[in-house]
Amino acid sequence: VPRVSWTRLDPAAAEEHWSNGRTMCAREPVTLRLGPNPATVEWTVTELQKGLGVGLTMVYGSTVRWSGHANAGPIRRLRAAAANHSIPLTIEAGPWSLLASEGHFGELRSGVAQLVSGLRSAFDPEGTLVVPLASPQPGRTT
Repeated sequence: VPRVSWTRLDPAAAEEHWSNGRTMCAREPVTLRLGPNPATVEWTVTELQKGLGVGLTMVYGSTVRWSGHANAGPIRRLRAAAANHSIPLTIEAGPWSLLASEGHFGELRSGVAQLVSGLRSAFDPEGTLVVPLASPQPGRTT
């Protein structure tokens, strides 16, 4: 994995960079977002690229976004490694089969799971909306 180098862009160049990045992300089948704290951004980028390849990797602040081609297994392993460092991994976009097997957020923490359950009960009591928010495998920590 290549060493990460950082370059601060002036405001005009930064706007063009992010605009191009958003366009390129939309062309890829899978987009992930990770939320490390500032001290673990470099670790996150390194693990992401070791597990999934370089793809399109963008870092802004302490948010890391990756787009490319990925299957459930490598994402599950990366999510488990990130969870060991208290780094959430969200699948922002992907094929329905990936979202259905892994969920957007993976295994939700108990407090968050209760909140989501309450919101779903209040706003979708009939279960009309099909949204794979969490991993469908109870007790799985990845």
